[in-house]
Amino acid sequence: MRSCTVCIFWRASSRGIRLDGQYRNRVWLFRPDGSRDYQNKLHMTRFGSERWQLQAGEVIRVLDTSFGKVGVAVCYGSEFPQIARRQYCTAQSGAANY
Repeated sequence: MRSCTVCIFWRASSRGIRLDGQYRNRVWLFRPDGSRDYQNKLHMTRFGSERWQLQAGEVIRVLDTSFGKVGVAVCYGSEFPQIARRQYCTAQSGAANY
């Protein structure tokens, strides 16, 4: 593990982005070294998909930090424990993202 006086990992609030003509709700994790990673929202609400035309993400990601691997649930996704379970199993096994 990296030693530092102050290590700040910043998780920004989710935000809509446009990718290949589709809109997704994405949350970013910014690391102290300036690198970043993300998790797209996996479970859409009716309002998000119908009103804002947001598409659900397809990959459950586990993000690397100097403290270990972390999983991020985006908004409504925190209501679905199967995402957190899959992130935990992925982090424990060292496997790639789903």
